[in-house]
Amino acid sequence: TESRGASNQNISKKLQITNNSENKPLRILGARDPDDRLQLNVKTVEEGQKFELTATLKPDTLSTLGNQTGTIVITTNNQEQKEITVRYNVLRRK
Repeated sequence: TESRGASNQNISKKLQITNNSENKPLRILGARDPDDRLQLNVKTVEEGQKFELTATLKPDTLSTLGNQTGTIVITTNNQEQKEITVRYNVLRRK
């Protein structure tokens, strides 16, 4: 889901996270944007199985000219994959 609007409105995307391991419940311990362009919020949809990550652009990100790329780092309780990295692109259109 995406919302767009004037520069004073929030622009956000939602990412669905699903645990494909039947025997190991997943916990999302945190999510961060090392470049600090996004405000991140993780919501549990189904305990141990499904989550929703909402990424909202911070207002000052829109004032920067040109396209930008970055990563979201999701920290989990899974010992085999403690961090999940998701790449993102911000495309500024006139």
